[in-house]
Amino acid sequence: MTQLDYLLAFSGGLDSTALLYLFAQALKNEPQATLTAIHIHHGLQKTADQWVGHCQRICDQWRIPLKVGYVQAHAKLGESPEAAARTARYHALEQHMTANSILVTGHHQDDQAETFLLQLLRGAGSKGLSAMAEWKKLRIGWHYRPLLRYSRQQLTHFAHSQHLKWIEDPSNQSRAFARNALRHDVLPTIAQHWPSFAKTIRRSAGLLADSHALLRQFAQEQLTQAGADANHLPLSVFESHSLPRQTLLLRTWLEHFNQPLPAQAKLTQFLHDLLSAQPDRHPKLNWAGITLYRYQEALRWHTSTTILKAPIHWSQFPKPLILNDQHRLLATYSSKSGLRTLTVAEIAQLTLRTWHHGGRFHPADRTHSQRIKKLLQEWRIPMELRQQIPFLYCGEVLIAIIGYGIANGWQTIGEGWQLHSELF
Repeated sequence: MTQLDYLLAFSGGLDSTALLYLFAQALKNEPQATLTAIHIHHGLQKTADQWVGHCQRICDQWRIPLKVGYVQAHAKLGESPEAAARTARYHALEQHMTANSILVTGHHQDDQAETFLLQLLRGAGSKGLSAMAEWKKLRIGWHYRPLLRYSRQQLTHFAHSQHLKWIEDPSNQSRAFARNALRHDVLPTIAQHWPSFAKTIRRSAGLLADSHALLRQFAQEQLTQAGADANHLPLSVFESHSLPRQTLLLRTWLEHFNQPLPAQAKLTQFLHDLLSAQPDRHPKLNWAGITLYRYQEALRWHTSTTILKAPIHWSQFPKPLILNDQHRLLATYSSKSGLRTLTVAEIAQLTLRTWHHGGRFHPADRTHSQRIKKLLQEWRIPMELRQQIPFLYCGEVLIAIIGYGIANGWQTIGEGWQLHSELF
């Protein structure tokens, strides 16, 4: 039986306190499951250190291990402080996850209604209006929201009935944040006329999620048939399609960046410029530190920031290696026996470096090695981008060109840990 590792995001507030109590009770007699609470210290409140102490006392009382992650959220251009804090929080949580991890959060029915309406007011499509799924596959592990069927009022009643103690975040009262303004000024009025609006919204969000899944499945099939991958999108995929279908295909392909997508107007204009451009023209689209551009009849991308400024040791393998906001290297557990077992000494030698010209590489899907320069040309990587690609070494042995290929004999390393050669 597979070991399940539950990682519960514990802020110390009402929702996560009730959730932690429920999980602690449910897993008492589950030997194949572990429960760990993790508290993210944002440093945004003067009492943040006191919150850590509160969470530690609760976890000590319930005999649950607690981990504390410290983050500093810096909003990018055009990004809200809430979004920046949320991104930093999830990045910190992911660092503690493996393939067997299940991230558990205390989002409830009222949170779902707020998310739906905020997305509606932002002009979101079916993906945004799908709001939050109960189960969501992450790049590594899963995200589980078991409280989406329950209201904030129900959780409050339960917490009082169990004599639970929690902390109140004063920022939850600030109307400066869009979600709080909606929660305190808009939703009470809606509830007066439509008392069951939160349940109705949850049902609508579920229907939209189903519709989006069907659209994405169609688009993914089209992309696969066209030979698209995470690194390039053949322009031929857009042929004989209407603008809505072209936009759907492009948005589906862009989802692997794990970043907020550009506005619909920008995508539409970029598609027009891209498909009508003469061969000597190179239209580009820039957003969130990413640049899309045309190269050899395909759409490709690169980041505007340098991925590696110096060699980086992956000393905590198999934990994800965080390179920057857009890039991290993953390893997930495979049930297949490992082709290569890493010793402690070899793990200490896992290093990411940039390419300094020359050398050979034997991709796992080929019968022989080839010059790296020839492979980069074959993979249609422009000269100016080749220094941005991380090369993974074990000592002096090149074992992966990240995002493009894994060396023969290194497809599975570390007693079954599958190396995922990708960036996101």
